[in-house]
Amino acid sequence: MCPTSCRRRLLPPTSTTRPAEPGAHDDEEQIKTLAHETMIIHGRDDAIIPLSASLRLHELISKSQLHVFGECGHWTQIEHSARFNQLLLNFFLEASAK
Repeated sequence: MCPTSCRRRLLPPTSTTRPAEPGAHDDEEQIKTLAHETMIIHGRDDAIIPLSASLRLHELISKSQLHVFGECGHWTQIEHSARFNQLLLNFFLEASAK
């Protein structure tokens, strides 16, 4: 997931949580250059990082998968550990098969 420093920068300007920070466009241009397979996992009820940040990442990264866990906060790997681990395992197996 996105470190705290880029969390604010990835929010779309229409977000109700924070306006985009100076330099956000430059960060997004760098993110767009990611050419490898990327998995983004987000808890729908995350009170720390808004879902809009993960949605934006998914828009920016052409080879990304976005998985949103329902009834889940910030700690997807703890709150839904079995599903999280299976998703991660499948992602790595799929990548290694290519």
